[in-house]
Amino acid sequence: MDRLPGIHHRFPVIEEMPRPDWAMIFQWIGDNLLADQFAEAHDEIVCQWLDELAAMLGSTHNAFQSEDLILLSFLDRREAIGLIRFAEKARGLIRSLLPYAFETRGAGSTVVLHFEDPDEYWRYAAYFHSDGGFGQSAGMCIGGEFTHIVLADAPGDQLQMCMGHELVHESLSHLGLPQWIEEGLAQLVEQKFFPYAHFRDVADLRRNFAVLTERNIQSFWNGEGFSSEQTLQEACYVFALSLVGRLVEEFVTIDDFVANASREDHGAATASDHLGTTLGELAAGILGNGSWEPRAFD
Repeated sequence: MDRLPGIHHRFPVIEEMPRPDWAMIFQWIGDNLLADQFAEAHDEIVCQWLDELAAMLGSTHNAFQSEDLILLSFLDRREAIGLIRFAEKARGLIRSLLPYAFETRGAGSTVVLHFEDPDEYWRYAAYFHSDGGFGQSAGMCIGGEFTHIVLADAPGDQLQMCMGHELVHESLSHLGLPQWIEEGLAQLVEQKFFPYAHFRDVADLRRNFAVLTERNIQSFWNGEGFSSEQTLQEACYVFALSLVGRLVEEFVTIDDFVANASREDHGAATASDHLGTTLGELAAGILGNGSWEPRAFD
């Protein structure tokens, strides 16, 4: 598809970076193109935007594209292709675990921005988090009208681990799942490629599980604990991996669970309907006896 007319002016420069008006862009696509042209148009517009973003970031950044992924990175061609190949393997694993997520996702390639300068990473990300609520991250999946992944540079396997983690969030972003499910699955994918990731001995597991109590367990179910103070945050991530790991190992319906789980009740009804148990009972199998059932949002 040739360069699409009438799109360039929809990339206003805000805080020294082009910030596309995705709502207007997707409206334009819907008004002017047929449904079977959406994916190609999406990718063409993304490439136009990345050309402008790369020019502002400097000559070291270039766009690389595979069949299903567009990567903007400062890496040389060999390293960038290696990162894309890892991402394709990770997507393949996610697809095998969660085919429903891929059957229902929107048109167009996954988009990943990989920044060399940490200040540029933070400046780009801060635009989407005016409250500053994104912590000390090495990567994030930015949702909303245009879901995409943003990565800071990291050494060795850490970059690939972060890519795999954020690809899970990107793949599930349209489903409106409880955060504990997404975080557990994201860590599970990391472990599939890097078995040492998140390894903890029995004493460390017990220490983290002890942090979760009947008084704070709702912060796990409703997602607030994942952005809380460090001790509770770590405990939530550890418990999410253990809980989702148990679901994958003991039940053959994880895809059905993901296809039906609701953020409103934290997945409680789906656990009862598809797993024949309650989330509180599953939690008790890990945390011990207690009142662990989630309370639905008001």
